[in-house]
Amino acid sequence: MDGDDLVGDNRHILGWHQDELVAYARILKSDNESDPVVIGRVIVSDAWRGAKLGQQLMAKTLESCGRHWPDKPLYLGAQAHLQPFYARFGFIPVTDVYDEDGIPHRGMAREVHQA
Repeated sequence: MDGDDLVGDNRHILGWHQDELVAYARILKSDNESDPVVIGRVIVSDAWRGAKLGQQLMAKTLESCGRHWPDKPLYLGAQAHLQPFYARFGFIPVTDVYDEDGIPHRGMAREVHQA
């Protein structure tokens, strides 16, 4: 957890299997109307990778964004090797590759009203 986790309109998408948290994504809404909604901390437990939970997690995350902020673009900092995964959800690269904690990342955005 960090300072953004309990702030106002931020949302948390949780994927449970029985009593175990196996998938998670965080949605951060800026107070500045011109800023995009930011999706972050997208993670699936190692034991559940390959079970298509990432696709389900992103679908639920985008559903929540559309319900709460239908007129806002979206942004996420994707690990560079996951760019094709996020592209399937309408995200396009908007930055060069950059280093975050020793892992190559790339900023990706999705415009308003994409299916």
